[in-house]
Amino acid sequence: MHAIGAVSPEAVSNFVRERVEVSHVEIGAARTVFPNVRIKAGDAAKSYRIDVVADGPTTRLIVRDITPPPTPEGLSEEERWRRAGMTPDGKLLNPKQLQ
Repeated sequence: MHAIGAVSPEAVSNFVRERVEVSHVEIGAARTVFPNVRIKAGDAAKSYRIDVVADGPTTRLIVRDITPPPTPEGLSEEERWRRAGMTPDGKLLNPKQLQ
């Protein structure tokens, strides 16, 4: 999700901070990053990355869903490696695929 508006980055960051659970925030000169948050009123299983970016007279708010995909159940360890394109000893199944 992207949103752009004529609001100060500080106001947007404070708005976000009140509505998420976060362990730490990365604050820079032109960007504030909430790298791994859960939305207080949202699904507890979902994780998001939120960027608040100063962009001249406007501020951009970028929200990305970073929830890892669910692990398929009932697969053997060998089948999980195969689906990842590798053998159980960490070698590529098809080395020519990378070319």
